[in-house]
Amino acid sequence: MRGVRIMKVGILVAMFAALSPLLSYAANEQSLPTGAGIGGGGRRPRVSAAAAVATALPAPTGQILPDGPLVPQGPLHYTVRRGDSMWQIARYYGLSVDVLARANGFDGSKVLREGMDLVIPWSNVAGAARYGADGPVVDGYGPHFVASIAHQTCWLFQDRAIVASWPCSTGRPGSPSIPGNYTVQTKQPRAYNAAADFWMPFWLGVYDAGIYENGIHGVPYSAETGEPRWQDLVGTPITYGCIMLDDTTAEALYNLAYIGLPVTILP
Repeated sequence: MRGVRIMKVGILVAMFAALSPLLSYAANEQSLPTGAGIGGGGRRPRVSAAAAVATALPAPTGQILPDGPLVPQGPLHYTVRRGDSMWQIARYYGLSVDVLARANGFDGSKVLREGMDLVIPWSNVAGAARYGADGPVVDGYGPHFVASIAHQTCWLFQDRAIVASWPCSTGRPGSPSIPGNYTVQTKQPRAYNAAADFWMPFWLGVYDAGIYENGIHGVPYSAETGEPRWQDLVGTPITYGCIMLDDTTAEALYNLAYIGLPVTILP
């Protein structure tokens, strides 16, 4: 969200030029297709926007999240190939470059080399969540949060199955949410939007937007008066790029979420 100032819990904004679109996933020895893995940073994932708009989805259920913690998947490993870059590998797995660098001991002197084994501490592989014939689908196991710009609806998946769905709001025209594959990178009770002078409760930071961060949150309220804003607009594109849920849902999600939770924003 524009103007969000938060402590990023050690996550730094670092961008490196992408050199080669060819990646290898060492766990199953598969090579990824050319152009795969770039979902954020202003580029859309490989999803048909026309299909997204045309898809008729069932109405959101408005369910509260199920009891019990969300269980993250274990770390993955990746074998570096010629032409790979830290930025490209991080984007493919839905991480920030800083998270990937810290997990592998890159302190400024270590250099990425062909054949190097990298630990992927958590991941949201590009293309794991997408539109299907009857709505969004998710590959893989574990929890996954999905937001749809076209439908102003959010879903929580667990082991490929939808366990809850709700109306949600994405960015307004001129300040849109950016489709892509991400992971939760910060978590704190509230974050401050300096430009709008309001607080956003139950903050889950998802991706960097310049020097700021966009994320998932509840209904904002005035920093001066405490008056809520947009409380009657959940389900319409009204934010400055974030994903907004009603407070009850946002609090429940916040309490269950963890750093590394997969989050996908679909067109």
